[in-house]
Amino acid sequence: MFGFVELFKDTEGLVLLVFILASVSSYSSGSAYGDSMLIQGLGAIKLIPLIILKSLSGISPLVAAICALAFLWYMGMLREIFGAPMMAVMTMALIILMVGG
Repeated sequence: MFGFVELFKDTEGLVLLVFILASVSSYSSGSAYGDSMLIQGLGAIKLIPLIILKSLSGISPLVAAICALAFLWYMGMLREIFGAPMMAVMTMALIILMVGG
């Protein structure tokens, strides 16, 4: 049996804790899973640059390659700034937002 402190020692535990808290808060208020501010906020950190770079990449194949490199650089910088556990939470939030919540 894990205690509360052990949840922060690995990435999976932190992701599980955040999504348990998000699902309890959103479902207790009668809303959908993607409607919680936690999921929208963390997912938007990746979703907004992804949408902007996707729209820019339609200009030409050369710009698409540059946008792909820019997005990979952005993901690398986010991982350095926030760390791997927070990046895992952001990625799960992005997936929930992209699927539709």
